[in-house]
Amino acid sequence: MRLVLVMACVLGLAGCSGGQAAPAPGRPPSSSPTAVVARGSIQSVVTLKATVAAAPAGVLTSAAAGTVVLSSGPVRIKKADGSVVPVNVPAGAVITKMLVTPGQRVPARFPIAEVRATGFGMVAELDPASLYRLYTPVISAKAQITNGPGPFPCALLSTVPTRAAGSGAPLRVTCLVPADLPVFEGMPAVMALVTAQERDVLTLPLEAVAGSAAQGTVNLLGPKGEPSLRSVTLGASDGNRIAILSGLAEGDRVSLPAPDLAGG
Repeated sequence: MRLVLVMACVLGLAGCSGGQAAPAPGRPPSSSPTAVVARGSIQSVVTLKATVAAAPAGVLTSAAAGTVVLSSGPVRIKKADGSVVPVNVPAGAVITKMLVTPGQRVPARFPIAEVRATGFGMVAELDPASLYRLYTPVISAKAQITNGPGPFPCALLSTVPTRAAGSGAPLRVTCLVPADLPVFEGMPAVMALVTAQERDVLTLPLEAVAGSAAQGTVNLLGPKGEPSLRSVTLGASDGNRIAILSGLAEGDRVSLPAPDLAGG
């Protein structure tokens, strides 16, 4: 008789007590871990492997959209509201070729001029995963020579990733080594880029959010633990937590892990 009951359970011909019902599609188990939306501060730091290079080249980019002004003095961008933003050449670098003409309209981050360092610099090539963490201009950079000097501030040739004009080379970030620092071409190094700082913002653990830049989705839990998909606007991430700019309120609970939008 027991064998018959077991077979009926397997074939779905009879109800079986003692088993745990599977959750409905899109609904996490009641025992799923949760995370609470809480306030905090986030500093996004991207760490890259780099190599010391002699007189490395780079590309300056526009800090804003507008019209190129190439009269006397530094290159400038005149914005639609009439304000002017300079295109700064870092100390220790010189412009070798202009890539725009006077009066040309350009978007933000557009290549403006090729530049070359007059001393040593360090170059870091970017992988696709790092690019999404460099979604805003870099605030500051520090570097360290492996088994050598550091950490020390280093000025960037450009505050956004660039590649040589017209080349298919990987995007890269180049910063300048202080002139009084003893280095040799080819030395391995590490570059740390601060890309964002946000204070007193709503945050969640990264594993609670499907998505890591601009837009994401979470499984928001209702008063009785019922889940519903909620779109959120994302800010900076420090690799552990991510800023939630809109879509949730402090104290909201979401389920872990993040919703699987692929359905797998």
